[in-house]
Amino acid sequence: MVRLLLMLSLLCAPLCAVAPVGDAKLALESLKLKIKLLPDEQAVTAGVTSTAVIHNVGDDADIELRLPAELIRKADRKTFQLVIDDKPVQPSSQDKQYLNWQLHLETDQTSTLSWTINRGTTSLPQAHPLGRRRLVVPLQHMRGFSSLPDTLGVEIDHEGMAAELFGQQEGAAISLTEPIGKHIEDFSYEWLASTLADKRTALVKLRDAFREEQRTFENRSYTDTLIALTEVFRIAGDHQAVADTSETLAKLEAAAGKAITGCGPWASWRKYIPWQLRRLRALQALGQDAKDCATQCVTAVDPVWVAYGEAKTHPRPFDHFDATKFGNFWDYDWIATRDLFATALELSGDKDRAEQVRKDTPPD
Repeated sequence: MVRLLLMLSLLCAPLCAVAPVGDAKLALESLKLKIKLLPDEQAVTAGVTSTAVIHNVGDDADIELRLPAELIRKADRKTFQLVIDDKPVQPSSQDKQYLNWQLHLETDQTSTLSWTINRGTTSLPQAHPLGRRRLVVPLQHMRGFSSLPDTLGVEIDHEGMAAELFGQQEGAAISLTEPIGKHIEDFSYEWLASTLADKRTALVKLRDAFREEQRTFENRSYTDTLIALTEVFRIAGDHQAVADTSETLAKLEAAAGKAITGCGPWASWRKYIPWQLRRLRALQALGQDAKDCATQCVTAVDPVWVAYGEAKTHPRPFDHFDATKFGNFWDYDWIATRDLFATALELSGDKDRAEQVRKDTPPD
């Protein structure tokens, strides 16, 4: 028995499968996805039209096509249609589990199947400073064919959404060709959730809304906003804004005697570099005199570097690093921290120690 599974789903949603059941020997000659992204104020939905060309390379056969009923809203099930060879066809029957169609294929006959189902997309705020959204079309269960096409064709229409979100200068539809190989894998596509300008405007507005008494180390909302702003300023190449915001964070750290890392699963891409060092890097990018900043860097980072040097000699360095004071050992970008700390030492006149620091090899 040959099972043809054509699936559309998003992440953990149930599988959307049109499954012919019969004794025909079927080849999948082509598979294409046409995706229309539909934004609204709260989210982005996706209408995905799947089109498959099947070829009966065996004897004449009657095939029953099935679509899981749970994937279609109850209000739409009575009107839902599968397009077979350009002809919209309503189900011949349906029950609580499936919508069913009947198809007869003669020897060497081909048939084109297509259908459209709407689903939401998934927000991934932790994946990028501007956030990301992801669409996943599960296809890996499409097995049992006598042959598969070489590629999967995908067209993504994002009209009404900023081209910048998709890494484009203009908003033309995106055409992709994905190799299939021996097995069909899930198709996944991601794009930015916000433009740089929109994200910057929103964060600046949020920062400016904090009252003076709220601008404290203990106010996690405030420090998280500052951290997010440094990343947005960095992407924008606004080194002065990076320097100013990093200085604010460094002062909060110094007053509390604790690091503000902003690291964790909510920002999986972020690595911590002490804020005075980030300020130093920004000032150097501006071509400004950074000697005073370098002196402050040495004062602020020296205890961290000493603790790091002790911890890294142990098989489990994170167990020997004062996380309550310095943050988690593995949250640090130790290479960038090393290089910037060495630069601060050089600017402060301690060239011998700077050379020693540069030779350090952080653990994997």
